[in-house]
Amino acid sequence: MELSLLIKILIAFYISGVAISMYTIYLPSYRIICSIDRNNILAKKPILSFLVVLVIFTIMFPFMAWVILFDDKVEKFQNGFIKLVIASDSIPTRTKRVIEAENEEASYSEFLGLEIKKFISGTETLLSTQLIGRTEKSKEVKRYAVKEWNFEKFINTLSKDSRELTDLFNKLINIEKVNPNFNLDSEKINPVFNITTTHRDKSVGLLYVVTSAKRFDYPFFDIRLQNFKFIEKKDKNFNIEKLRSDFEPFIDSKQSSKYFLHFPLSSFDTQNKVDKFITLIEKYIVFLTE
Repeated sequence: MELSLLIKILIAFYISGVAISMYTIYLPSYRIICSIDRNNILAKKPILSFLVVLVIFTIMFPFMAWVILFDDKVEKFQNGFIKLVIASDSIPTRTKRVIEAENEEASYSEFLGLEIKKFISGTETLLSTQLIGRTEKSKEVKRYAVKEWNFEKFINTLSKDSRELTDLFNKLINIEKVNPNFNLDSEKINPVFNITTTHRDKSVGLLYVVTSAKRFDYPFFDIRLQNFKFIEKKDKNFNIEKLRSDFEPFIDSKQSSKYFLHFPLSSFDTQNKVDKFITLIEKYIVFLTE
């Protein structure tokens, strides 16, 4: 009797575990895939894909049971579940750059392009393929994700070396807490402080925190001037060159260009610089959101 009861308990646990896995892992991933690519086989054949995943989860549940116990593991599993590949005989250069940019920002998911060209010579057909999106930066981003990188650890590392940098980030985060139009996206390996302007519904990157970059072996702030071109066109009171001039005391002029401003974090070595920089950031948040 006791053995029979134990078996029933184990079966009930197993079935409920598989059901929870489908609800917490498969269902959110399915919704994301449908929103990204309606032509994906999971979106086109939902019943078949559900049954296939159900069988896989049922078989593999003993090896993935620990995933559903922790929210961060569930999120990673969901992200890893999503692999988006765009295949075409010709992918425009602009689309290639978009694919590369998306893949470089995704910590666990992968966004890739596959360009397949066909060459025919007599009776022979040759296929030439090119994989797009797996750049050195994207590989580095994935490596950081495996190492459990997060923004809090990054700030804690900085705080060991510089009291000024600790104060700088604390003030930026405090601004975010009190201003609903200023928000931090810290899920990416290169987090960004966004603003919601009156000129556009979606948020715009104001200040990028670049923790890993191929060209540089140190962290820095980045202001991407092209993000503000649409504001300059709509608002006669806003001028990109004025913005550049205001931030000039803080930038590395040799590494900056007409497209972006480069601020090595090591340059914020005095409290005076930190305070002036924060004042300037607050000034532009007010200007761009009112």
